[in-house]
Amino acid sequence: MGREKADTLIVIGEDAVDRYRAPALDKGLDILELLAATEEGLSQAEIAKALDRTPNEIYRMLDRLVRRHYVARSHGDRYELTLKLFALAHQHAPMRRLVSQAMPELRTFARQAEQACHVADLLYPPAADGGDPMAERLDNLFRPTGDGASPHG
Repeated sequence: MGREKADTLIVIGEDAVDRYRAPALDKGLDILELLAATEEGLSQAEIAKALDRTPNEIYRMLDRLVRRHYVARSHGDRYELTLKLFALAHQHAPMRRLVSQAMPELRTFARQAEQACHVADLLYPPAADGGDPMAERLDNLFRPTGDGASPHG
């Protein structure tokens, strides 16, 4: 008989989303997202109330986020985001990845249309459903319209 993992959930259908839970990570991400949505810092109590948690639940996570420089403690014991996430986001080259993924489709489209084409990133905000807005725009760009015409005239 095999040993069963106590933290594995047996799920059916849409409940599969909760198969691999990481509550501490979720808590940290919730704090970061909350602070990103506020212009002024929040106190530990305000963060706890907004996330429907106790201040004690939030304390250790805030301490780690401060020590790792994702969050700064400002005057009046308020917490606010630092620019560390911004810096991390700029350490990789998303445009290079976008171009490398788009080029085969663009070449095919250009040959079929007998026209030159290019890619432009218009800095859309993130998709509400959490999806990748650039991937969605590329999908829409190359999706046939059904009448054989280009989706962009």
